[in-house]
Amino acid sequence: MGGVPFELTTASDFVQVRLELMRYLHDPLAAIVFTRIQFRTNDDSRAWVEHDGRRWWTVTLGDLAAEMGATEKQIRRVMDDLTDRGALIRTQLQHAGPYDRRYSYSPVITEVPSGAHRVPSGADVEVPSGALVPLIKNKEEAAGGRPHPHDQNARRALTDLKKDRHLPLSIDELLAHAYSLGDGDPWQGYLVVKVKTEATITGANNPAAVLRARLKADAA
Repeated sequence: MGGVPFELTTASDFVQVRLELMRYLHDPLAAIVFTRIQFRTNDDSRAWVEHDGRRWWTVTLGDLAAEMGATEKQIRRVMDDLTDRGALIRTQLQHAGPYDRRYSYSPVITEVPSGAHRVPSGADVEVPSGALVPLIKNKEEAAGGRPHPHDQNARRALTDLKKDRHLPLSIDELLAHAYSLGDGDPWQGYLVVKVKTEATITGANNPAAVLRARLKADAA
């Protein structure tokens, strides 16, 4: 190959991918894709649109695969994983009309430290309607300590609850809500989630958003 062309090392679409993000997601491609979507929802080209208080980037799996130099199958796997983990939210905004089947994506960025430089993300940390759910689930874990002793029990119970009630949120997101609703105790929060998901969600265009709003209602 004989080196890398200069124009490929500096350009307006250049983005930095943090090594810590790769370790957090356990997947270099997922970190690159997430960073790309975050970049696209922040850049000055206004490639993004605003909807429900969030910034969204609309892109096909094929186009994103071409940008990444990956296969469409690899990108689909990454997108499904990031969505299941609660790192991305996706929806069909249908900009081009009712037959527009493209997905739009918005990054979920949480736990911004007090006084930190705040860069606009898919949605600001204090957006209404419960659009953001912490990925770091409690202060002890964020500080590098041991997870809450009820963490695994709550996760197992939420897994069963999600399956039984067909809840449209990932286990990680449900667990994050449990920590919030339980004031740091995920088991107490699970009990609240159990009560608040007794009523089924029918006829909603975005059942995940309805459930987030329902779970966010009692959060501190």
